[in-house]
Amino acid sequence: MKLLAIFVVALCVHLCICEPLIKVFCAGGPLFRGRLDSIVSPGVVSGHVHKVAGASNFGPAQTSQTPLQVYNDLRASPCTTCSIPKVDLSAYWHPELYYRWPNGSLQLVPGGGLTVYYLARNGPTQQNPAWKAFPPGFRMLSGSPFRRTYDPSSAADNAITFACLSNPGAAETHNLSVTANNYCVNGLRLQVHFPQCWDGVNVDSANHMDHVAFPVGSRPDGGDCPASHPVRIVDLFFEAFYSVSQFPHGPAPYGDGKQHFVLACGDDTGLGFHGDFLNGWDQNVLQAVLQDPSCDATNTNEGNSAQKCAPVSQYVLPQAPDAGVCNQNRKVPLTENIGFSNLIHTLAGCNPITTYGQTATPCSGAPSASEKAPVSVRFHLRSELNQKYLSCPNIIANDLTASISNATGLTYYEVFVANPYSGQFVSLQNEGYTQQFLSSSGSNNQVQCSRGSPSDWEAFQFVAQANGKVAILSKRNNLYLSTHADGTIVPDSSTVGTAQLFTQVVPQGGSAF
Repeated sequence: MKLLAIFVVALCVHLCICEPLIKVFCAGGPLFRGRLDSIVSPGVVSGHVHKVAGASNFGPAQTSQTPLQVYNDLRASPCTTCSIPKVDLSAYWHPELYYRWPNGSLQLVPGGGLTVYYLARNGPTQQNPAWKAFPPGFRMLSGSPFRRTYDPSSAADNAITFACLSNPGAAETHNLSVTANNYCVNGLRLQVHFPQCWDGVNVDSANHMDHVAFPVGSRPDGGDCPASHPVRIVDLFFEAFYSVSQFPHGPAPYGDGKQHFVLACGDDTGLGFHGDFLNGWDQNVLQAVLQDPSCDATNTNEGNSAQKCAPVSQYVLPQAPDAGVCNQNRKVPLTENIGFSNLIHTLAGCNPITTYGQTATPCSGAPSASEKAPVSVRFHLRSELNQKYLSCPNIIANDLTASISNATGLTYYEVFVANPYSGQFVSLQNEGYTQQFLSSSGSNNQVQCSRGSPSDWEAFQFVAQANGKVAILSKRNNLYLSTHADGTIVPDSSTVGTAQLFTQVVPQGGSAF
């Protein structure tokens, strides 16, 4: 309910100087969180952590794939985490946000979803231009993770803004200083405009930006298109929501008047915020949106009622899918500690924290994503019976199984975190993208990955055994977890034998796809 409130308040207080045609709402529970960027870093681990929304076939991609092949792959996605499925199977992503505590530790800030505006803007002398839908294979970036300066005359720099959803409302800024001067009780919104002028030929470019351009002038959402990029495309605009009220910030008594938030790219200014867009639209439908009078902002309630836009009316969902309804169709072999469930002391990748005016450049010889958390805090569990790793499926309320045999292909679905519960008992949270707790509540008492918060049904005790093994006792019935022949895990034994033994294994991070 808290995240829904953030959404509602955000939509009420935000008055854009331009009128949206339609908005796409993406779930607060992201499709993926981690070092993945199929535009900038296809086939390899990306430089920093991103939060991804959109089509379920999103993955690392490969350098051998053409933009059209990646587009066709997205178009084949079974689902999306956003609100206009079937016709919009795009992928949207941006860097994650962390909070830096006084001792230097970093905590991943809970997200509250992503709103994507599809705007059709005029220029001073380019009224009602022949707007073009994104062609198949189109992708683009806006912003740079390495920027630490601000030029008020630059449309690209002005494309990045921040809104503190406070009461009363605070003015938007071009950096994160808004969190030093205001307490964002209803959340923080990170915003980025994308270029809206295209060269009309290329769906991509070497830096993923040169085939597009901002309009002439200092405004990212106004002005005429330059002669070099004469084709007017949709003005794409991201609003990324974060729930920051639990973190001390703003003036006293809420905070110390300093800025404590940091982007995953090592930026404490906010100037390095950026967005990535991988087009997955049905081109004919998006073109119809740009031409159909029913999609005008006056009819769609400033974009909030996309169902009133005839070309997409049959596809629009009442709201973004709940977390876990649509999950990534491609398992990504990454398990590094990005702060899902515990504090970290350095940002994943090679991202030393830099501030205004400092040089921020890609690291050479970036460290591998090795895991340094204590084994008792964050681990894989390997069954002694079949030597397979326990895994939560990417479907809510399904059975935990000992089913993964390839140690180099482990993902966040095979990473568990022990959180204190009561006395010697802990709750076991899975770092998969729905981050569910293990529960002894399944049919025939099978352990499932199915609870959003722990109770006695989700409490377990680790009992040390010989040779570094552990047995796991369920608080619900005081019986040990057993691995069955079909790989399911059931608390059904009062004694400990091979089937009741498990090994905690330190996650190694992953580095190749």
